[in-house]
Amino acid sequence: MTEYEPLLPAPPLGAATTGGSQMQGRKRQPGYFRQLLKYYYLKLVRNEGTPEYIARGVALGLAVGFIVPMFFQVLAVIPLAFLFRAAKVPAVAFTFVTNHFTVFIIYPVQCWIGSYLLMNPLTYGELKVLLRGVVTDPSWQTFKALGIDVGLAFLAGGIFFTLLTAPLSYLLTVKLVCKYREKREKRRLKKERARAKRFAKKL
Repeated sequence: MTEYEPLLPAPPLGAATTGGSQMQGRKRQPGYFRQLLKYYYLKLVRNEGTPEYIARGVALGLAVGFIVPMFFQVLAVIPLAFLFRAAKVPAVAFTFVTNHFTVFIIYPVQCWIGSYLLMNPLTYGELKVLLRGVVTDPSWQTFKALGIDVGLAFLAGGIFFTLLTAPLSYLLTVKLVCKYREKREKRRLKKERARAKRFAKKL
């Protein structure tokens, strides 16, 4: 971080707490989610490396998040980040697109779409029942117990979601990082000019 770059704001009150204290923190701050979004946006755009390097990390994280089951994601994404020369922190962070709160919706939808792509359609209700064990106890044993049909549907649906989200996230991240760095450079030049003017007045 340079002298021209503003300090990263602290996470909004309640972001690191749980239960009732978290809810109280949210009530105390009307713009809680906006502040939280800004906090993680700054965490993303201030990563070191080229915009493309950071964007590869985001896209890779989403790909692993959709294609690889939760219990293998971190183990898979770190070596892949080295392989594809992608930013490690965004890569790990974006695997959490599938987490204990989102998989209740994402996994059944993902498998439902994947089953149709494989022309072996499964009903959404059936998948919710079959995947209940995976979302409550994510492990290789529970995933293996789903069987080959659901496993292939999971893979096909994951690839489908990856093709939808990874290219868009890559382009958006490059744009966000470039825009942020342009603004930061303008601030730096403005301060340099102001400093030069003050120095010239003293002469």
